[in-house]
Amino acid sequence: MNTCKIIDTCTLINLFSELPVDLSLCFSGYDVITTDAVITEYTCKVPRKIPSCISVAGLDEKERKRLADFEYLFPNLGVGERSVYAKALSLAAEGCRTVILSDDKIAVRKMSAFSVDPKLHDFFPGAENIIWGDSVDALEKLRSKKRLSDERFLISKKKIRPL
Repeated sequence: MNTCKIIDTCTLINLFSELPVDLSLCFSGYDVITTDAVITEYTCKVPRKIPSCISVAGLDEKERKRLADFEYLFPNLGVGERSVYAKALSLAAEGCRTVILSDDKIAVRKMSAFSVDPKLHDFFPGAENIIWGDSVDALEKLRSKKRLSDERFLISKKKIRPL
């Protein structure tokens, strides 16, 4: 089964802008995507280069509808976080093993609680199959796969700033 990692704005900044290590090569070979809304947030205030390992995905009509619904369900979350969740739901419904990497603790708490609510599974098929993680989880996975040295892992872990 194909695994897709979807990164939100905070995680994108933590992994690719704040670390003294270029992780692009470490992530090569993985399906790592983000949404165009996240890229807009990522580049709006500070010009940043989009990492070469990241694929940018737009939202289709069904996902844009969900994004509008999520504005009411999650009014305190940014459009980037909501767009990542809308894309993740579509991928999970298609049978893709989907991992959302988010360092926004409030977003993770609200959206993961939403994902495990059995009353909503008919409306959002695949929600119960989404796996949640953060930057440190991603770094630990890279280290366990020998794509990141222990030394670089420890240096990078200290620089991660969760919201």
